Amino acid sequence: MCTGCYQTRLSKQKMCILSCTLLDKYASWSGFGQVHSNFATSQAACACISNTDPSRLLDYICSTGDYLGGRGHQAFVGAKLGREAPPPRIDPSDYSSVAFLTACSDKHSTKYLLQSTVASIFLAYCLYIGGYPMEWRNVDLFAPPSTGSRPKYIPASWVAACILYHIQAIDINAFNFDISISQNLAGITKESTIIGAMLYPSISLINHSCNPSAFLVMSSRGVGCLVASKTLTAGSEITMQYVGDFYEKSKEERQKILKLFYFECNCEACINEWTYNEDSKERLICPHCKASLCSTLEACPLCSSTSGPERYRRLWNEDFKRIIGCVLDGDVSLEILKTAADVLDQAQSLVVPPAKTIKKAITLFKYSMFIRYGNWVVEPWPKYILRSRTKTKTFTP
Repeated sequence: MCTGCYQTRLSKQKMCILSCTLLDKYASWSGFGQVHSNFATSQAACACISNTDPSRLLDYICSTGDYLGGRGHQAFVGAKLGREAPPPRIDPSDYSSVAFLTACSDKHSTKYLLQSTVASIFLAYCLYIGGYPMEWRNVDLFAPPSTGSRPKYIPASWVAACILYHIQAIDINAFNFDISISQNLAGITKESTIIGAMLYPSISLINHSCNPSAFLVMSSRGVGCLVASKTLTAGSEITMQYVGDFYEKSKEERQKILKLFYFECNCEACINEWTYNEDSKERLICPHCKASLCSTLEACPLCSSTSGPERYRRLWNEDFKRIIGCVLDGDVSLEILKTAADVLDQAQSLVVPPAKTIKKAITLFKYSMFIRYGNWVVEPWPKYILRSRTKTKTFTP
């Protein structure tokens, strides 16, 4: 039985490409991806090939056609030469953008590479029986690609090599595509189920920070929406979190998870050893004189202005409550979304980080964006079961 089936179109037909249970059996792979789940990684790796025209894939591998003068595929020439120059533009519909991502092959364990190789051969065969044109006979499967000897059909070994590259690249570049399912709106932002892995070549090039300036919202149609969580000036770097930020996890926890991405974080939060204590007293920045003052004071001790403390109390007593109400009602209009963004700007300009107020403002802005554009569904199963037992037919899903 196929678990996590991937549907694709080849020559106007649909077919099942992958049986994840068989993959576990033949590849001896109980946990395929290090970052993503096994079925999500393998499906995405297959999709990178099955969604690419075979002739175009051959052109990219052999540096012919539209890719004449190219440096070849990383699967054959390595990362140093293959990533020497980026594509003219990052376009998710162009295979060259997908094949430009780093795979960190030199940092994987021998066991990981061996199991990935076995899996890639199995997946190549899945594509073959699904209708993807490739040559298993009458061709030297060990011959390297070259511009002067482009074959008519792509050798099966080349397909397997490309899939092997994509397995590694996807594991550290893809994003989980999940859906939040709950019995009420209050649980929507707390529960989610991973249903696949999405690859956005341009977004994958964004660096990580434990104090990020942007976050990603997945829409129900698979569109990745990159949203700024800070005011960004022209030329400033956009960062996002690969794992939990410093509000959610300690530095040790973050660095341990980031080892799966093969780098050590040197962001502001890590360098300055930022720690978050929810019970700590917060410090405000006076809007008038820019002096620092405790949030419990009624006025600035330097200029006697009360605007800072008053604005701080308004955030908690009015603004946050209004946004929470709209999120719980599932009624996030563009006006509320703008309000949530303005409240976040005010919190970041008023309160010295790290702070509970900033965390709250960021969380509410994320929730507002998610309710407005994210992938979620409410299923009132208990009510349905109760009414079905009493044979009531008035239930409307």
